[in-house]
Amino acid sequence: MKAVRRCVFCGGTAGSLEHAWPKWLQKWMNPNNERRVVQMPTGNVVDNHGWDVATHRHVCEQCNAWMGNVYEGPASALIRTLNTEHATFTLSPADQLLLANWAYKTSLMLECTKVAGPGVERGECVRFRNSGRPPSDCSIIFGFCDHNALAYHRSLITGEREQRIGYATTMVVGRLFFHILGDTRSLNPHDRLFASHFSGRQIARLYPGTGHPVAWPLAGYFTKDAVEALANFTDSPFEFIT
Repeated sequence: MKAVRRCVFCGGTAGSLEHAWPKWLQKWMNPNNERRVVQMPTGNVVDNHGWDVATHRHVCEQCNAWMGNVYEGPASALIRTLNTEHATFTLSPADQLLLANWAYKTSLMLECTKVAGPGVERGECVRFRNSGRPPSDCSIIFGFCDHNALAYHRSLITGEREQRIGYATTMVVGRLFFHILGDTRSLNPHDRLFASHFSGRQIARLYPGTGHPVAWPLAGYFTKDAVEALANFTDSPFEFIT
């Protein structure tokens, strides 16, 4: 008898088709349904047309609807606005938390597209479902890039004797990039690693929140090479294909 696949969020019966790269995002970035290169978890590349890139069935219908209603709907307009050239905007603390939640949720779903099954422990998904926000040992920053892409890269951070001390995720959505450091057992690790970028307003911290609004656009932006270097800082090779 075939085992019943369980939802990574609630443990219910899974099977609902989930677009890890949200369908609204794929349509918005590729409105004419042309051939497009999309970089997937672990560096895989998908070169196809259509809006069904990066799908899986590791969630139930209820949790799929929850993600759409709570995150995709509200975040879609904000992400489009921030991707618009010369857009002037003030990100409230609530906006910053929404973007952080969306980025964290999307990274969890992209990990679920791996052929071997979800690349994150189910407990990480359950925790997010119950709390509605990333864990306290997670730090999320974002900024603007001069390269337009849809790309994702996650790597483990290891110390001496290869013991795991955390993970790093880089996600590029249009011309926005998000960088997530998790399981690091330290508070706001980005503040130490990228102090000069914060002081120069090239990046902004989304989570944990500062409680202060963020003026958009930022004072600077990252080049294509700089985002690649950000993704590679754990010595896990990544480069944009296009």
